[in-house]
Amino acid sequence: MKYKYVVVDFGKVLAVPPTGNWYLTPKFLELVGMDEIDQENFDDILKEHRQKLLDIIDVKTLDEEYEMFYKFYYNFLKDLKYQGDIENVSKEIAYDRVYSTTKYKLCDNLFNELDNLKNKYKLIMLTDNYPDIVDFLRETKVDEYFEKIYVSSLYAMTKKNIKFFEEVIKDFDIKPGEALFIDDVESNLDNAVKCGFDCLLMDRYCSNNKNSKYKIINNLENI
Repeated sequence: MKYKYVVVDFGKVLAVPPTGNWYLTPKFLELVGMDEIDQENFDDILKEHRQKLLDIIDVKTLDEEYEMFYKFYYNFLKDLKYQGDIENVSKEIAYDRVYSTTKYKLCDNLFNELDNLKNKYKLIMLTDNYPDIVDFLRETKVDEYFEKIYVSSLYAMTKKNIKFFEEVIKDFDIKPGEALFIDDVESNLDNAVKCGFDCLLMDRYCSNNKNSKYKIINNLENI
């Protein structure tokens, strides 16, 4: 089928965390000595605070995002029993997380993939993310490939809510079968299917989802 639109996620579709974890940024690993924290309970503590962060979906400005991440890292380090200057370290990590580009690494060969796609389809991005992503996409010129970029926190809803997909459908008058959606999370694809999208599951490093009900691709050239 010849699609008119290809809608893509950002995380692990266009970019990955350089450290392997979105929350343990390069600045975090630079400032926090792992021997100074509770390593035994690290995963459980991270999971708890990560969920609290994900529950915050209405973040409209960089200042709001900075405050959110400051509180996240402060409470996270406190529960890890970090022995350093929690307040200043948390502020520095949060500032870097919001205002620098070091927490994202574009996938290899991404621009060639986007060049090929843009020649065939109208491209749209739909990402569960925060305001800082807008500056990153502009700085890297990735934004130039997309008709529109939908950032969840600016709409105060995530892909768990099918209304987020419906924003795209409404804006572009997309009919069932006209758009392909690509994400690395099956539950997001499930919601997209409910809205009439065809779907592919991205697994850049061939590491997960071997038994998925969705067709798996490893790059954007597989479409």
